[in-house]
Amino acid sequence: METTKVEKIELTKTHENIENQNEVEIAKIIHDSLIMLNQIEWQRTHDIESKATGIVGFVGVIFSLTIASFSTIISSPENTIQDQILIDTHLYIFILILVLMVLSIICGIIALNVKNWEYTALDKFIKFCNEGKKTKEDIYTKLTDENITNINKNCKLNDQIANWLKYSYYLFMVSVILLMYYFVQVLYMLR
Repeated sequence: METTKVEKIELTKTHENIENQNEVEIAKIIHDSLIMLNQIEWQRTHDIESKATGIVGFVGVIFSLTIASFSTIISSPENTIQDQILIDTHLYIFILILVLMVLSIICGIIALNVKNWEYTALDKFIKFCNEGKKTKEDIYTKLTDENITNINKNCKLNDQIANWLKYSYYLFMVSVILLMYYFVQVLYMLR
């Protein structure tokens, strides 16, 4: 049984339709995956900013308590306590502790600084869709390209925020270690 020329043309068209459907399905899968990655990046942004807010608040409280306790010690009526605590070495350590805490707060605030996040501009996308006859594949491809660019830019911003948060954390940890050392030294001198 021989296939006629018309049947061959129909088979070719059917084969082309199947290929086009597969390309559209692949484009949709890629697009959906990128949407998921974009949502993950936004969640990462939220998590990092929550941590930054927490560390700024926590360091602020510790800073305030440190200043208050130091003020209480300095205002003590006994001159010997003041003399022992205000020895140059101990005073320098205390000033270093305060500077580290302030730097930690500043790094946390920089992490919380307002950023310009990337997203697909709705007006440009609608204009793209209205220019000529676009296929589903064209639209998915355009969205995919936009999302790749946006996710990469937002990821870089999140990495910068995370770095400032790390600096804030490290400065805070060093200041806490020095603060413990300082108070152990003060307690040792006061016994």
